[in-house]
Amino acid sequence: EEMILTGFVNADKYTKLYFPTSGKISWVYVKEGQYVKRGQALTSLDKTVLNSAYMQALNTYRNYQAAAESALDSVKDHSSDETFAQKATRTAAESARDSAYDAVKAAEYNLNNSTLYAPFDGIITSLPYPNPGVNVGFTDLQAEIIDPESIYFEVEADQSEVISLKEDMPVNIILDSFRDKTISGTVSFISFSPTVGETSTIYKVKIELDKESLGDLNPRIGMSGDARFAISEKQDVLYVPLDFVNSDKD
Repeated sequence: EEMILTGFVNADKYTKLYFPTSGKISWVYVKEGQYVKRGQALTSLDKTVLNSAYMQALNTYRNYQAAAESALDSVKDHSSDETFAQKATRTAAESARDSAYDAVKAAEYNLNNSTLYAPFDGIITSLPYPNPGVNVGFTDLQAEIIDPESIYFEVEADQSEVISLKEDMPVNIILDSFRDKTISGTVSFISFSPTVGETSTIYKVKIELDKESLGDLNPRIGMSGDARFAISEKQDVLYVPLDFVNSDKD
């Protein structure tokens, strides 16, 4: 008895990188198809404007810090008889100082993250802006990285199907791109919670691919296929084609 579920190729180490702010690309250190090491610099924004924004935020914070210290000094030793006007002045000064501090941290974060680094060893599969001098936004994809060694096959099983599956269960996978090749695998993970956003109760199932059975195949992210799970089987069974089986009213 088999259960067949449709799925696709995915990877544990697969990510898309973005800058936290807009700016102009100053350097691009890699190219598409290049293998990179964890921590290697990939691309960088021009830091001139970002550094200026950080210094301005820092100066503004120092100004509000001085105003807050002055307000606190004016109510010193008056904690028990502070007037409402004094309290309002002190609170406004402290709030302005705190907001200025948050602006400093945000500007510092943008400056420190103006260079993107590889989060793990892998291959650059997409680099939309390979040349410096281009203005980009914080919503623009900068680089896409995948570690081919971390690929797996992912399927989704509903609540009536997932109860028949268990970890370490053997699976045979046939990808649509390689119809004449069967890839062996084993169930490595079955989610305990349903997938968010689905209209029905669906559970994620990860299948670890057998490297030996892959051979020279090179599956890519998003490739679809079918996973065949052997739910039950019997050995040494006499098989009779249905064409030779007849029945009568008894």
